[in-house]
Amino acid sequence: MAGRGSRLRPHSLTVPKPLIPVAGIPIVHRLVADIAGVLNTEIEEIAFILGDPAWFGDDVIESLKDLAVSLGAKPTIYRQLDPKGTGHAIMCAEPSLSGPAVIAYADTLIRADFDLDKQADAVIWTKKVDNPEAYGVVNLNQNQEIIELVEKPAHFVSDQAVIGIYYFKEVGILKKELQFVLDNNIINGGEKQRVAIARALFSQPELLLMDEPLASLDTQRKREILPYLEKLRLELKIPIVYVTHSIDELSRLADWVVVLDQGRVV
Repeated sequence: MAGRGSRLRPHSLTVPKPLIPVAGIPIVHRLVADIAGVLNTEIEEIAFILGDPAWFGDDVIESLKDLAVSLGAKPTIYRQLDPKGTGHAIMCAEPSLSGPAVIAYADTLIRADFDLDKQADAVIWTKKVDNPEAYGVVNLNQNQEIIELVEKPAHFVSDQAVIGIYYFKEVGILKKELQFVLDNNIINGGEKQRVAIARALFSQPELLLMDEPLASLDTQRKREILPYLEKLRLELKIPIVYVTHSIDELSRLADWVVVLDQGRVV
């Protein structure tokens, strides 16, 4: 909840978005209580990642601690003092990233029926929307398993929008992948591409499909991300199908090349 919520102005001019009251109760308080109800189990710890102390001061900290204690959990406060993205924000709570965990964007407020399969390796909550082109959505296979996350799709993928609440059976896997992304300079250009790759790795896929992952980037950004992809190729133990029109990318990344012309292998 490190962000201020600039897109919700004027409401967030004096109050950060997660703390805006709805029917007298701040959004983050409603969200945490709802998640606790879904889990229906003992919660050991609730970690809050806050931003600038000028916005998230001692009064905010005390109210969040009281919230955690009221749910029988240990409160822990972390700070993200530099706005370096959500992956960096999560890693600010690195000491708490072990075991089963729910990670939630603290400005989430929707009406939905939640359910949790605690046997699943990971769960992403979604909500059916009328205008999926305005959201990040999930692509599902025949077994209703998530195989892809698509940000604001230009063409219809699904009407299931990601709402910003995630469950990990072992959040240490997420920590490992985020650390890998941060070590490879996620905070610079191409963050969207790197985050998309990291999200795909969370589910421990048997195969990774990258369809023109660098197509939207300029030459400088491509140069920054290519070493990351090279390291990814060497360290992953799964096949990667890489679709591209770039000879330079192929020469650096490919072990085998299949050339298509008008949909046919040549």
